[in-house]
Amino acid sequence: MAQNSIFYDSSGRRSRWLLRISVVLGLVFSAVAGLFILSLIVVPALNVGGGIPAGIRKALRPQVAGLPQVDERRSKFLEERAHQRLLKQVARDESRRSRRARAHATGNSPVVAAFYATWQETGLHSLRAHAGQLTHVLPVWLHLSPDGSKLDLSNWDTLVTPHNRDVAQIARDSSVLIMPVLSNGTADSFDPNRVHRLLESPALQHDLAEQLKAWLIANRYHGLNVDFENLKIGDYPRLPTFLLVLKQAFAPAGRQLSADVEISTPEFTWDATAAACDFVIVMAYDEHYSGGPPGPISSLGWYTRALRKAESLIPRDRLVVGLGNYSYDWTEGARGADDLTYQDALILARDNSGDGRPEDMIQFDPVALNARFSYQDDAGATHQVWMLDGPSAANQWRLAQGLTRGSALWVLGSEDPSIWTFLDRDLGGAPPDMSALSRITFPYGVEFDGSGEILDVAASPQPGSRKIDVDSSSGLCVGERYQGLPSSYVIRRRGFEKGALALTFDDGPSEPYTDQVLDALKSLGVPGTFFVVGENAEKNPGVMARIWSAGFEVGNHTFSHPNLAAISADRSRLELNATQRVIQSELGRSTILFRPPYNADAEPASAEEVLPIALASGMGYSTVGEYVDPQDWNLRSLQPDGTVLARTAQDIARSVLQQVRAGAG
Repeated sequence: MAQNSIFYDSSGRRSRWLLRISVVLGLVFSAVAGLFILSLIVVPALNVGGGIPAGIRKALRPQVAGLPQVDERRSKFLEERAHQRLLKQVARDESRRSRRARAHATGNSPVVAAFYATWQETGLHSLRAHAGQLTHVLPVWLHLSPDGSKLDLSNWDTLVTPHNRDVAQIARDSSVLIMPVLSNGTADSFDPNRVHRLLESPALQHDLAEQLKAWLIANRYHGLNVDFENLKIGDYPRLPTFLLVLKQAFAPAGRQLSADVEISTPEFTWDATAAACDFVIVMAYDEHYSGGPPGPISSLGWYTRALRKAESLIPRDRLVVGLGNYSYDWTEGARGADDLTYQDALILARDNSGDGRPEDMIQFDPVALNARFSYQDDAGATHQVWMLDGPSAANQWRLAQGLTRGSALWVLGSEDPSIWTFLDRDLGGAPPDMSALSRITFPYGVEFDGSGEILDVAASPQPGSRKIDVDSSSGLCVGERYQGLPSSYVIRRRGFEKGALALTFDDGPSEPYTDQVLDALKSLGVPGTFFVVGENAEKNPGVMARIWSAGFEVGNHTFSHPNLAAISADRSRLELNATQRVIQSELGRSTILFRPPYNADAEPASAEEVLPIALASGMGYSTVGEYVDPQDWNLRSLQPDGTVLARTAQDIARSVLQQVRAGAG
């Protein structure tokens, strides 16, 4: 049958060529399909601004949803390959964006800030040690009253919290700007209602701005940091207006203004917030927060997305990146997580590792680049702990350098102390030295063993170490292996007796007050212990004789009442010896009881406060602390509404009883 199609080829050569082409196209199609399937497993490289795409943590694991199980070696290869692409892209983008940032550099001074929280006991010691590296300290001192109209000054009151005076003095001695934090925080949350009441009333905003300006000027503080969180959605657009009111009030008085921005804050408010402030702190932490499920606190991908977002919305000369350095401990089946300091987390890891090695206990997640570990408590519940430590902060700061005006640490006293090898106002733009993160110490915290208020030093601090793995292309830390965990001072506590309360009296003897105390104790038939200051004992030998003849105990409270942590060991020994000689000369007896001035708490919070105990222990003394502090020197009480009430003897006695009934002492 004749073929009349124009496509017919009688020689057959065309069909052979078509067959060859079809085979080639089939091979090409198979290759493309294979690459497409592979692309579902291997996540594309991440640029520094783009963050890790959603699902990368799942995609980098051996099991991928909808695909067959891959053998372990191939999975490891694919994960490593994707990770290397990620780091190389970070390196390329970091170099390109750093050049662009330098081209747009401004003359604004860099910011190396740190938050100080009154409830973080070791924060004062961290500030004292590192104030010379900071430009700003941000103490959480101010709260908005429930009706949104006034300042709650209870966290600032120096009579209630005397260490606040130390914070201000340390900052001034080191030329650090003081910018107190105004927060809507309460004991357990951030209250949106009080902010709402403020923001819906222009009159309240202007009144509060004037209150704040007057307070800042009166106390010689340099500015204010506004930390309003968890707002009602309709209040986020109103907040920049309030910040502008503050700026207009502060500017003539030369006071600065900064604000903290949550990553979840609506983007359309960021530029207006920045326009009203000298700088904005973007809180690049709490990816997984204490009230939610467990996970990394600031993973590499989440952080880089946050950084890109901030860079695109806030001018470089006003952008400060918030660096978290703390830990969370989630208990399986429980609601929320416990906040931990870096030291708390490592102690947990040590106490739950058994005979295992630290590097087997603590893992550095290869994708999140956050440290983590898990353990079981005595009740059999499983815990997950995630940490932000020195290496995670070094990575974050390296990525932010050149793109921001500086950094702000949350929070002093909770941090891995190795971060101070790169957070320093004198280092300029130098990248973190990752090798300096290998040594780990606990310079602030103290561990305790036993119960009671008679204190002895049972062990001295020992450093720890970790091996840091650095990616050569990006300069980021991609691995850390804890080889030895550090230890702090261990204080042995003894003397606890259930239901017993010891009355102690410091700083005397003095006339006529010590005699009045002795009369009261005698009439009640109650014993007491008097920790005497040597120079006062020298002036009042008759009162000393009466204390002893009544059968009361006498202890050493130094000769001139100095802060032993701030003087030399030789001077400290002289203080104790001189007082001992006075006691011996007047009573013909010696004492082995000692209480250091200023830091006589039953639980010293830092190595600085342990030094007097260690020195006294070496001289044969037993140090006595005080769980129950009546604050009898504090004769006024600042109320949350700002009013001041006189503190009576009945108020002081009531405070003591409340502490005792709450389990103190």
